[in-house]
Amino acid sequence: MVRWGPEGEAEPAGLLDGRDAVGWCAVCECGWRGPLWARVATPAEHDTARRRVHAAPGLHGDAPNDVEDALRREWTDHLGPATF
Repeated sequence: MVRWGPEGEAEPAGLLDGRDAVGWCAVCECGWRGPLWARVATPAEHDTARRRVHAAPGLHGDAPNDVEDALRREWTDHLGPATF
């Protein structure tokens, strides 16, 4: 599991067996959670427009790069514009 720190850096949040992951979602310290990007079993079910992703299960459960980018955008959108 990875969480994003206050400066936008990735911070480890714990170690789980990624082969058991059912998907990915962005989260924030404030309690906000983005929608689930569900891991699906077959390439035929893959549909990023519906947040359904076919990805080979790995020990670390890393999201594919395009999904990781989308999660980061969702989190950034949640933050809104910076105010000083």
